[in-house]
Amino acid sequence: MKTLILLMLISFPVNADEWSREDVQLEIVYNVLLVVDLGQTLNISKNCDTYYELNQLLGRCPNQDDVYKYFIVNGVLHGLISNYLSADNRQLWQYVTIGYQTGVVGRNWQLGLSMDF
Repeated sequence: MKTLILLMLISFPVNADEWSREDVQLEIVYNVLLVVDLGQTLNISKNCDTYYELNQLLGRCPNQDDVYKYFIVNGVLHGLISNYLSADNRQLWQYVTIGYQTGVVGRNWQLGLSMDF
């Protein structure tokens, strides 16, 4: 499963001629935050007696296979959406989703959640 996550990070669909260096960097930042969130969510799935998941798509105590599937789909869809947006809209999309992911990761960190792969 870790291999799939790494492939997700490096294989998002990019038309290199249309993406700026900043576009690529922003997509990498989003995916790094997503992997941190993945690790934190796996921690939740192993400690449902202490923590619970707020993402309604995963449920309060998700199983690990569902967690991996969710995050793989999330990363791929984010790359696809980013790829099909115009340059201006792409960066807006990336900044907004990075801001959201930063909030999620920060909240989890404040709760004491570490990454657990």
